[in-house]
Amino acid sequence: MQVIPELEEFWARRSKKRLLILYFTLLALYILAVAGMLAYSIVSVEIYHDRTPASVCLPLIIGISVFFSVFSFVFLGIKYARTRKYVRLFDDIRSGLKEEGRGVVTETVWQDRDREGLEFYTIRVECDHKYKPREKESRDLLVYAQGPLVDIPDGTKIKFTTHGNVLLEYEIIEEENSNEKK
Repeated sequence: MQVIPELEEFWARRSKKRLLILYFTLLALYILAVAGMLAYSIVSVEIYHDRTPASVCLPLIIGISVFFSVFSFVFLGIKYARTRKYVRLFDDIRSGLKEEGRGVVTETVWQDRDREGLEFYTIRVECDHKYKPREKESRDLLVYAQGPLVDIPDGTKIKFTTHGNVLLEYEIIEEENSNEKK
């Protein structure tokens, strides 16, 4: 069962593209508004010798500039940055190494863990050690918190595929003894 749906990458890339288009559209409107007010102020002062429009436009320009600066900081620093990191996760998954393993789920930790700006929760799995086959190791598999809920009961044997400990897909393994008894 896949943890991250197939269309999720498409929607993430589309969202990133739309956010950039929205931001640059607002930036263009901001530049046009400031340039228009400055041009109107300069023309009224230089040609008509009237400073009234300049005294009205200057506070408007300052207010719009402060608002747009705060908006840019919040928008680019939070919304766009998280979307970009999510798209980068897909790029890493596509080009990076995938590791398969088998193990028994020991617990699910619902506390959020931050990795590269994205939130994950943890599923602990006890599996055979890679290099020492007779030893067991505890491994933390990270599941994207905003994705679909992965609720695997404790004690369940699973076969999993990960990339950098991020759980990509899993399969619940039926015990061989239960099939023989039936």
